[in-house]
Amino acid sequence: MKKFTKLLGIVLIMALVMSMGITAAFAEGPDGSITVTKTHKGQVYELYQLFDATTVEGRTATATDGISYTLMSGKTDFKATVDGEEVDGAQWFKIENGNVVIKDDTAKAAITDDNADFAAWAKAYGTKIGNNQEASADGAAVKWETLEEGYYFITTTTGSLVTVDSIKPNATVEDKNPGTSIEKTITDANSIDDAGKAALAQVGTDVSYESRIPISRGAYNYKFTDVMTDGLTLQADSVKVYVVTTGADVAEGAVAVNSDCGTVTAANATGDAADITITFDDEWLKTNWGKDIVIQYTATVNANAIIAVASNPNTAKIEYGNKDKPLTDTSDAEVYSAQVTVKKVDGNKNALEGAGFKLKNADGKWYKNTAGIVSWVEAEADGTEILPVKGTTIPNPDYDPDDADSPKTITSTDAIASFTGLANGKYTLVETTVPTGYNKAADTELEIKPAQTNNLTTELTVESTVTNQSGAELPSTGGIGTTIFYVVGSIMVVAAGVLLITKKRMSREG
Repeated sequence: MKKFTKLLGIVLIMALVMSMGITAAFAEGPDGSITVTKTHKGQVYELYQLFDATTVEGRTATATDGISYTLMSGKTDFKATVDGEEVDGAQWFKIENGNVVIKDDTAKAAITDDNADFAAWAKAYGTKIGNNQEASADGAAVKWETLEEGYYFITTTTGSLVTVDSIKPNATVEDKNPGTSIEKTITDANSIDDAGKAALAQVGTDVSYESRIPISRGAYNYKFTDVMTDGLTLQADSVKVYVVTTGADVAEGAVAVNSDCGTVTAANATGDAADITITFDDEWLKTNWGKDIVIQYTATVNANAIIAVASNPNTAKIEYGNKDKPLTDTSDAEVYSAQVTVKKVDGNKNALEGAGFKLKNADGKWYKNTAGIVSWVEAEADGTEILPVKGTTIPNPDYDPDDADSPKTITSTDAIASFTGLANGKYTLVETTVPTGYNKAADTELEIKPAQTNNLTTELTVESTVTNQSGAELPSTGGIGTTIFYVVGSIMVVAAGVLLITKKRMSREG
């Protein structure tokens, strides 16, 4: 029994040792990883393995030798089908002594420079590894684990990212595709801030815009749109597309590339519909990597423009990358229009009706409003006269364009009227009709200035309170006004006579 027990113990120990070996064997597996840093929020990253790799034992993560690459199982050459056409990767790689090596320095440059043709081939040729990884925030790392050593290719929704050799056994790479952005500015004299993001313009005049989009490396699926508020009318034939060196201005006489860059659609639209849509051609983008797209266009401030209480905004947007889930960037510009408001009162500060006013600009021309469109005329008689009356509809100072129930206008209990749709400048308010029983008010000098505060709408209404004083009755012929002079004069003559007679008597008696 003792011998059996001893033998059983030996068997159990051997079984335990064997089981540990089996467990270890099953536990072994690829433990490599690839981490991508400097990511962009919303960007989707895909991983493809191009070749198998074998490394010498003890090779460090920073070593550049001690590794050999071979075709993956099932691969016999470098050919792949891209967009229905066969592309041979032999233009970048070759087989030498059974191993995959780079073909030459030209091929190496194409790979390291993220050549678009190589990226398309690599995605078609490689074997997809694991799930796509989406960056949850700018800079949030994405990672693939349990990877075999090999030569990998990573692509993103904005184009190729990087090719990775051996994972050694781990690798960390940076997203070197910056994506793109858009910057929209107002480029004419209407601009009222240094950044060109706001303008103060007269209704009926034009505002010029420029939208700039950098073309990043690996750029594809670029789509530009611009949605204008209904207070702006796009001049469709004004839309011009240019390509320039990064940061450069469009040269005078430059030729637009509308017919080469892709599909340009421009037409005045209403609501949330895009007034401009430009879908850029991927091949055209590829030939212009590293340059800027500059889009110039003009809109007219129309009679639907919001006056004084809010801006007339429009938004330019660029979409790029994956068509199903594109990345986007937007840029806004705002157009404002001002007004001069007349509040008419009497000497007791009570609302006074019956007056009429006209407005003159610094050039001596008179304001004319035709169906909301402002112009300036030479003759005073041709100018528009406004009459401050009670119950006038005026812009609502508390208007909220984001609140569907917020009215744009309200009814005033004062005697008010406004000259609307004005740009900045100096003006003269002239009373051209005087209320019965009152004197004409003096001319009033006014000035509309670009904003001096962060809340531009607080400075878009220049209000003038004009007071008329009651007229005093002038003396009339035959009335007390002249009679009193006669009476006083007669009394003075009589008094003088009496004084003279009295003086003579006193002289004789003395």
